[in-house]
Amino acid sequence: SSPRQSYGRYRQMYGYAYPGFPAGAYGYPPGAGAIPGYDPSTGLATGGSSSSKEKKSSQKDSAVGFGYGASRDKKRDASPKDKKSKKNASKKEERSSKKAKTSKRASASSPDRSTWPEGLAVTGCKDKTVKKIIRGNFNLAGENHGRPFYKRDEQFEDLNVMLYFWDARDGDDFCGWWFGPKVGGDQVWAFQPDEDLTPPLTGWRVPYDGQVDKTLVLKPQETMHPRAKAAAAGQPYWYGMPGMEAEPHMSERQYQELMRIHEDQRRKIEEENLKRFEEERKRQEEAKKHEEQLRKKRQEEAKRQQELNEKRAREGRALFNIRKVLTKVQMAGPETIEALEKELADILTQELEATGSQKSVAKMESDSALEQAKKRIEILNEAKRKAQEKKEEDDKKRQELEARAKALLAELDTLLGPAEVALQKLQEAVGKPEETKDSPDQVQLLDARAESVESAWKDSKALAKTCMDFLVANGPEMKDPGSVIVPGQPAQPSEIKQTMTKLLARCNECTRTTDSLIASFRGARDAGVRRAVADRQTKQAKTLFERYDKDGDGLLSEAEVAAFAKGELQMSASEELISKIWRCAVEDKQNGVSFERFHLMRVKLGSDKELRRDGLRKLAREAKEKVLAAVTSKLEVKVQAMEHSIDGVEKAVTKTENTVPPLSRKERAQLSRLEIMQRLEDAQAMVEAAREVASSVLERISAIGQGVDVEAKYQNDAKELSAKFRRPLEKRVKRFDLRLQRAWNLCARFRGEDAHREKVELHAARCFAAKIARQHLNLKGISVEELFHSIDRDGDGGIDLQNFQSFFASINKEIKEEVFWFPAASDDNQWANSGMPDVINEIEEDFKCDLTPELLAQIFRYTAGSDTKISKEIFCMFMRAYYKVVKETSMTEDLIVNGSPTVRQVKPDEVFELVEGPEREELMKVMRVKAKPSSSRNGAPSSELFARCSSGIPQSHQKTAR
Repeated sequence: SSPRQSYGRYRQMYGYAYPGFPAGAYGYPPGAGAIPGYDPSTGLATGGSSSSKEKKSSQKDSAVGFGYGASRDKKRDASPKDKKSKKNASKKEERSSKKAKTSKRASASSPDRSTWPEGLAVTGCKDKTVKKIIRGNFNLAGENHGRPFYKRDEQFEDLNVMLYFWDARDGDDFCGWWFGPKVGGDQVWAFQPDEDLTPPLTGWRVPYDGQVDKTLVLKPQETMHPRAKAAAAGQPYWYGMPGMEAEPHMSERQYQELMRIHEDQRRKIEEENLKRFEEERKRQEEAKKHEEQLRKKRQEEAKRQQELNEKRAREGRALFNIRKVLTKVQMAGPETIEALEKELADILTQELEATGSQKSVAKMESDSALEQAKKRIEILNEAKRKAQEKKEEDDKKRQELEARAKALLAELDTLLGPAEVALQKLQEAVGKPEETKDSPDQVQLLDARAESVESAWKDSKALAKTCMDFLVANGPEMKDPGSVIVPGQPAQPSEIKQTMTKLLARCNECTRTTDSLIASFRGARDAGVRRAVADRQTKQAKTLFERYDKDGDGLLSEAEVAAFAKGELQMSASEELISKIWRCAVEDKQNGVSFERFHLMRVKLGSDKELRRDGLRKLAREAKEKVLAAVTSKLEVKVQAMEHSIDGVEKAVTKTENTVPPLSRKERAQLSRLEIMQRLEDAQAMVEAAREVASSVLERISAIGQGVDVEAKYQNDAKELSAKFRRPLEKRVKRFDLRLQRAWNLCARFRGEDAHREKVELHAARCFAAKIARQHLNLKGISVEELFHSIDRDGDGGIDLQNFQSFFASINKEIKEEVFWFPAASDDNQWANSGMPDVINEIEEDFKCDLTPELLAQIFRYTAGSDTKISKEIFCMFMRAYYKVVKETSMTEDLIVNGSPTVRQVKPDEVFELVEGPEREELMKVMRVKAKPSSSRNGAPSSELFARCSSGIPQSHQKTAR
């Protein structure tokens, strides 16, 4: 067919016509150019036509008058014979609901967009946060999963608010309508599980997993599309040409012109459609060819893969048969290894070639399995042999243990014999207790009998203990070593175990019986002794009663009770006391105290005696308190006077503390040395005066108890009372002693520091003088010995004070280049042990002073010590200087660095004695010194001595040393 004819069929099939094409225009029959599924009210189209099956289904449904689901339900209702049980009905209901959902999903694949509302209004919502987000107007924005989605006309905090549908591709729990910032996003605000084709108006859950919010309601907002307006007016819609709509009163010429323009536009669109159709046809033909090539290629690949799978299956079966036998070989025992080895050889002959590419693997696995099986069998045989040897050795050891156990059991039986005989003697000694009630010496008889029983008990206890000690010592060896268990026969009871049980029972019985016999005897003896003592005390009380019962009537009358009180308790019995005794100790219808109630009378008399004593003690206490109250009043007057004196001492101590000179350098810098020393002497004098006052006050406090006259019996109490008042006063005064001692210590410390400082300044002046001398030596280019001889003008080998002063008066004392270095502190110089190295850090590096004759004289005496002259050795020490290495460098033989051989590398913290220099090396522009390693203190001087020097080394001196 021609392209135009093909295009016509294509247009009828796919609804290919420009939007707004009028029905019946330009020679086309009505409906010929309409797009199938096109809705003029919305301007949207599905782009396809309904199938014949769908048309028949729709005709059938329209004829019946119900939809698909309704017709099925009506049919089921019309046939009651098909009713089943409730279980089947529920299953059908579930299937029908699933089919309904499937029907909705199927209808969503070809939705009717004409039913979609152009806008929605969201109102309500109880949640305070969510309602701010989702309430408002939403407009149709597109399609998702066969249903429309909407977008809110305003954003919420730079977030879009979308209303969309999501199908069951992620599960039925996620199927439904959602509110969220993004279509298909993870963040959501509300959810409705229905699968309606348009957004449900109610039934929304806020939040998505919460309860249904009945106040949240959606309301459709209908807005007519321009196409719908044109269709409602019965006029064509002029697509793409705004302002060219046909007006009802335009002239014929204008209408023809408008139709001509429209025809040109239609023709242009049709040509473009033809062109696109031709390109689509060519693309489909190429796609068919490509599809055919792919189909043939897939068939060839499938055939090749099938052949490969068959080959692999054959190889797998063969390899499986071989490995099945290999498994047996790996589990083989010594009895079955030969048969399995033959079976393995047979299966390899049959199946090895069939394994193909796995042949080498199968052969290697077979050899390895057979070799491992043989090794395992060898190990099993060796283990079996060792087990047999161990069994024989265990049997021999068990027999030896049995013999040893039987011998020990026989020895224990021998020991138990005397123990049982001694136990029998103990039983005979204990026997039945003898009646000694009527004997006058009951206690002596009981003690004699107890002595014999205790002797028998000790013998029995010693023999029983011997048996128990034997058991403890030899118990492990006496245990049953274990009998041989014969398979299939019941285990026989061990003879050793039975014998051991019997002997242990006999031993325990001896020990237990011995302990129980002695315990019962001791209890009976103690009861007898108590009974005998009670009888003796009763007889004594009876004798005492009969002594005062003068008339012998068995009762004590009032006169006899008074006589008893006078004779035994040395007290007189008043009539009141007698009446009290009669009330508690005399029975009714009796005229006196009977012997049975004699003890009550004695208790009453004793308690009355104690009450009388309490009264006397109370009177004595009251008299004592009266005397001590008078003493207290006198002491309080004295204490008040003492407190005034102590206050005066405290003021003197405080004044003394304020007079002590300050110790900080900042405060001392504001005072002259003369003022400080004057304050120091004043403070020490005030400390002595305060101490004298405090001592006098202490003496007065010690005598605070004197002058108090009391009776001799109250002297000790008065002393304790005065000590009570004296102790707080003494503590307060003694605290003043501590404060005065601290002030005295501060003065002493200040004197020491002043002397120390004077020595430091003298040492610094000596170092400064040595520095000036070394500078003069370097400028003259002479050695230390030559300098010594030039100062020693009389040539007697020593420098006197006059020569020393003359030398420093003749040289230039202005420092030029050399850095301040401190002398070494070696063990052989006189100032090393003077404590000066400990204070070198207190001297400033740029220390300078005026070398006056007086200062030079002090330096001379400080250097020479007890001598009147400075010897050559001491002068060399005076001029000596040390350098400390702060950075690794090289030592060379010459001053020049380049071309001079390197002796060695010097390490940080090494110390060198200065020989010459520092001297400038002109080529490298650095300062170098000639030095030798120091051997003082095992090669390194004290680190405290050189710590400050190392921090002040110039950069040029840090680099090199010669």
